[in-house]
Amino acid sequence: MKLLVAGGAGFIGSTFVEIAVARGHQVTVFDALTYRGRRENLAGVEHRFIEGDICDPAALDAALPGHEAVVNFANGSFVDRSIRNPDEFVHTNVLGTACLVEAVRRNEIARLLHVSTDEVYGSIDPPGSFSIEHRLDPSSPYSATKAAGDVYCTAAHKTYGTPVLLARMCNVYGPRQHPENLIPRFVTQLLRGEDVGLYGDGRNVREWMWVGDASDGLLTVLERGREGAMYHLGSGIERDNLTLTHELIERCGGTPAQITFVADRPGHDRRYRLDLSATEAELGWKATSVFEERLTETVEWYRRHRSWWE
Repeated sequence: MKLLVAGGAGFIGSTFVEIAVARGHQVTVFDALTYRGRRENLAGVEHRFIEGDICDPAALDAALPGHEAVVNFANGSFVDRSIRNPDEFVHTNVLGTACLVEAVRRNEIARLLHVSTDEVYGSIDPPGSFSIEHRLDPSSPYSATKAAGDVYCTAAHKTYGTPVLLARMCNVYGPRQHPENLIPRFVTQLLRGEDVGLYGDGRNVREWMWVGDASDGLLTVLERGREGAMYHLGSGIERDNLTLTHELIERCGGTPAQITFVADRPGHDRRYRLDLSATEAELGWKATSVFEERLTETVEWYRRHRSWWE
């Protein structure tokens, strides 16, 4: 399949491109190369590259013809930054998504996979999990703009028959993730011998999925999913932030004394968890990685690639 991957030079996007190419797909990466997108993330991977912004209809119309499917990773994706600069997230996650959806329709592309997040649902108490029918209740500018993009995709399918598929994922971790995110931020701070700051009491819970599993799941949705459908991709592996921090300290050779507790951020959701049963039943897909092994692998990548993050 000839794929155009928007945001393909970023963390998840570059891993997706690597796996897609290995499976025989022809890939064009379309990326604005903001601070989270880096050409070096695609080193050694056969692909065509176009520098462009999904908010630019002319650039999209020039890039899309000849492709059979589009995958959209292009978005602002860090909650803290969205709180400081919400306009940036409205621009990319709302306007950009709408521009891309309309460009797909104009250019008669056969398939669009829009990648989203579990954060659009808000928080859920244990032992509950979000079903695909769960109401949207975002708590941050990031999650609100992602929810808006999702809704636009769904509406375009209902109104025009635009061939959109949606995938909502849990937290993803692995090599090449920008150090503003929790795992790489704490790893790089610990490797420098610095303290790490946990919001609130550190007991906020997240579901964690290896980036390779996430990419495999997205390819499965792209290849076998139904147009207009929503799919959940997750691992079922939960950690509260304090427990995760202790696991990182152990792998980085730090001590618990390096943990400090700081004032909580506004709108900080307590817990996310996706119900994966519908995806497993329809597509037969589930994550297979062992969290402890992949977390060690992630720490070792940052240890070996200091120049990448320093």
